[in-house]
Amino acid sequence: LALLTDTFALGQAGRIPLSEYFALLDQLRPARDAATLVLFLQADYALSNLYGAMYGSPAQEALEAYAQRKLGPMLGLLGWTAAPGDSAVVQSLRNELIEALGMFGDGATLRKSTALYAAERNGGAALDPSLRPGVLANVGRSADAGVYTELVKRLTTATRVEDGWVYASALAHVEDPALARQFLALTLGDAVPSQIVSWLPGMVARNFTHGAMAYAFVLDNFDALSRKNTEQTRPFLLPGAASGFNEAARATALIVDQKRLLGEAGEKAAKEGAADIELKSRIRARDSASLASLLRATTGKR
Repeated sequence: LALLTDTFALGQAGRIPLSEYFALLDQLRPARDAATLVLFLQADYALSNLYGAMYGSPAQEALEAYAQRKLGPMLGLLGWTAAPGDSAVVQSLRNELIEALGMFGDGATLRKSTALYAAERNGGAALDPSLRPGVLANVGRSADAGVYTELVKRLTTATRVEDGWVYASALAHVEDPALARQFLALTLGDAVPSQIVSWLPGMVARNFTHGAMAYAFVLDNFDALSRKNTEQTRPFLLPGAASGFNEAARATALIVDQKRLLGEAGEKAAKEGAADIELKSRIRARDSASLASLLRATTGKR
């Protein structure tokens, strides 16, 4: 685990080629022993993290194909049915794999998620709580107006805080731009719980397709959103909405916009957000072309 983690960190920093990390991943095979489970959790994290840097670059499609090939068999081994003897690591990995494979566009995972949700809606078995977040994230991705409306109703009528977060996360994954705008607009009313409103634009921004939309929404409605935030959460509102960016110019704009809106009170949060964007920008500029070539060769994709 230390070897994988450190190699990925060194690759991100440009101290070694990212190809060295993928050479290690190529040795990883699906298994249910405790060590392999933890290693796949790290792989899931690293590939998802790298996707934020490579989104919109020549490496995006190749990374999607590689991640499907690497993570899919492990989900196949674990299965979609939670067993009484499953450890917390098994439950966590299964859910993380379901969500990640949906993000990487794996058709089988998206179809299975939709089928499980449809069965629950039609009176079938309820989704197991351990895989509910991942399944609903995938349902949210492909939601049409009907499913979107139903998820909003579940969010606004949820009686448990945990359920509210799950439905909010599902809605934040929606791919349809019009529905994403509607979801952002909910932050201006009173239907969404206040503890979720503070983080909702950032949740939408991490669906990289809608990063610019989420950021513009916060800029346009900062005064209204600011009143719904506390003194502690307000400085993170705009940096959160910038979390989907991977271009250096966006880091500069965040610093400028935050200073104009909050002055010194928002400086620390803006600098932290800008540093994350700058890191992704460096990785994208330095490694996207070589990574695209490497992963196409690895997956047999030309």
